[in-house]
Amino acid sequence: MTAAELDAVKRYMILSNYSEGTIEKYLSCLKRYTTLDEYLEYLIELKPATRQVYLSALKIYLKVSNQEHLISKLPKVKQVENFRDYKPIPLETFLHLHYDDIFHKLIVVFLAFTGLRRGELLKLEWSDIDLEEGFMLVERKGRKKQKLPIHPKLIPMLRAWKRVNQDKRVFPVSATTVWRIVKKYTDKYPHYLRGVFASVMGQKNLPATQILLGHKNIRTTMRYVRPDYSSLVEVLK
Repeated sequence: MTAAELDAVKRYMILSNYSEGTIEKYLSCLKRYTTLDEYLEYLIELKPATRQVYLSALKIYLKVSNQEHLISKLPKVKQVENFRDYKPIPLETFLHLHYDDIFHKLIVVFLAFTGLRRGELLKLEWSDIDLEEGFMLVERKGRKKQKLPIHPKLIPMLRAWKRVNQDKRVFPVSATTVWRIVKKYTDKYPHYLRGVFASVMGQKNLPATQILLGHKNIRTTMRYVRPDYSSLVEVLK
């Protein structure tokens, strides 16, 4: 794919209000495009969820390049339930790990106690956070701002960090750095903390958890939530 074609796709996604993360991801997929047959051949070795991302990127390219008639001929990826290892462990667990400094602790605990995506975390600015009222404005997919409460346990940590952080961003680091920090202390990845948050909150109040996670469809939220036997018994009381 030529640079001009990639620029056209990028322009289309920007005008269509795609998030920066999605734009970057789709452009990365399309860089592998040479011919339609070779592109589809490459997808065979990918996992279903990854394959769907590549196909979504391809659909946009076909629209932009006036080949929209080919979209109906593309394969449809059967969705596979993907629960992974999102167990409802106590969120307080992440408060008591041995951290090197307050910033590392804040990143891990913040992700665990908010369920934010890594990109949403990195976009937070101090102007988005009201520590007096205890809420934050989170930029969701589609660049829409959503007002969410901040867990009380995060307030003193944020106050302490704000006193030493002179940047306008709350977390002035790269996505890779966040990944490395989470991996160091949990041996997992940032989205794992989102999954744990979802599994814990989902057993308390599923509709509220959907809002906290920024999901449009509650079926997406349900992918994280596995009610245990005791919760099923509780429902019947």
